[in-house]
Amino acid sequence: MDKKNRKDLDKYLQKFAVRGQEKLIYQLRQMLNPERDKVSSKSTESKKSSSREFIGRDKLFELMNTFRNETGKYKRPKAKNRYLYIELLCRPFVYPDNIDITEIKKYLQSDSTIQIGINDKLFNCITNQGQKKESFDFSIFVPKNGLFYTRNRSTESIQNKPDIFDPKIQSITAAGALVFLGRLYKSLGLNSRDRLDIAFRYNNAVDLAVGSIGPETFLPSVKFGEENLTFYAVRELHELLGQTAETTAVIIIELLKKLHYQGIVNKDFFVHAVSKYLAPK
Repeated sequence: MDKKNRKDLDKYLQKFAVRGQEKLIYQLRQMLNPERDKVSSKSTESKKSSSREFIGRDKLFELMNTFRNETGKYKRPKAKNRYLYIELLCRPFVYPDNIDITEIKKYLQSDSTIQIGINDKLFNCITNQGQKKESFDFSIFVPKNGLFYTRNRSTESIQNKPDIFDPKIQSITAAGALVFLGRLYKSLGLNSRDRLDIAFRYNNAVDLAVGSIGPETFLPSVKFGEENLTFYAVRELHELLGQTAETTAVIIIELLKKLHYQGIVNKDFFVHAVSKYLAPK
């Protein structure tokens, strides 16, 4: 396609773009003139920097191991208790420069700092130990690149049922975490279309199976045979805050597949449960 026809078609795309189809229009325009969009993207992100200390999905879970070792220095459960731990790691693709550390500490309700080695570099990190904000047992935030990590005991574990994965309870847990992340990164200046790496990992998952500890009934699944049950996704910021219920439902359904759940999975059930949980009290 020559330059004149490409320009004319681009005008039509702009004219007929309607609400809700901006992403599609952007993709079509990028196909027509990728170089221009590349320049535009660079200009838009000129005040942001890459946060990618690690590249690749597997590296995110390796990074979780680094943070988990730090967790062990502060949180030592009694030997007689066995817990299912839920780890969450989030990393923005781009990250604002010159953020206000004081404001972050206020948001995280913590003034504790430690140094952690990441990719052969030492980073000053904000930690939050023993706070029950969003049910986080322990969390770490890296102001330099925007990485956030948390490790928590599952609700089922706290009720002495560490081998149970209750889908409704876990949907509410995940939704609370996503909203927290969304508000955190929005407060740091990320835009609604900015993308985030999000990784979930359930530790001590050997023998984990779907079940219920609440009034709902879920058919039991076969026992999980691995140490870690994981989920990874890339999400835009607006999906965490504006589409929390739908985003959470997708995550839970994918986890149920990995647990070989054979019962009927109704996405609307999780959307309703999360929406009710997030509704103003």
